[in-house]
Amino acid sequence: LKSQAKDGQVPDGAMAAALAPFSALVLGEASLRIAVQKDRSLRCALTADGPSESATIIRGNLDVAETELEDLRRRHEAQAQLCHSASDAAACRKLVGDIGEQIECAEERVKVYQSILESLDKLK
Repeated sequence: LKSQAKDGQVPDGAMAAALAPFSALVLGEASLRIAVQKDRSLRCALTADGPSESATIIRGNLDVAETELEDLRRRHEAQAQLCHSASDAAACRKLVGDIGEQIECAEERVKVYQSILESLDKLK
């Protein structure tokens, strides 16, 4: 943008083009809209998208989290089986423990998404 600035002012078109990727960031139930005013300053305003649009996004996130959780559980079980014949049993048990911690985090993510969906369903 500096290369396009003239007398310290950035042309409206250049500013809008630079901000285009950020013009509709989803933040839960709201979107951040960035608008360029005539005086070339930025103004941010939150606008509600409604529960159904947000629920669709959260359902997608929940699906991904559930898939990751299933994958972690499979990895945990497979790694635990390998520890029986591992040459470095301590390192293997450490890896199994690390995967176990990842499972706990994934379970929490799933619970959070489920809770958000329940709250959004109440808004309908």
